Amino acid sequence: MTWMLTKSGRKVDLLNPKPDMICLDDIAYHLARINRFSGATSEPWSVAQHSIFAAALAEADDHGAYSVLWTLLHDAHEAYTGDTSTR
Repeated sequence: MTWMLTKSGRKVDLLNPKPDMICLDDIAYHLARINRFSGATSEPWSVAQHSIFAAALAEADDHGAYSVLWTLLHDAHEAYTGDTSTR
């Protein structure tokens, strides 16, 4: 199977995604339910929490609106691929 069904009911072809398949609400919903670091934290920490925290740091460091938005969305793909721990 090369597609997934999202919370909103959209069908996303993982091998051939199109812009109309992607929904920010789906990204937020899915990332809020994916544990960061494969769940190896003392308290639950979602990919969404990580993304918001990172964006807040970028904003506090005055990196500009584009960089803050990029930071907020840097793991958006994980809503469709999952989070892969590398360390």
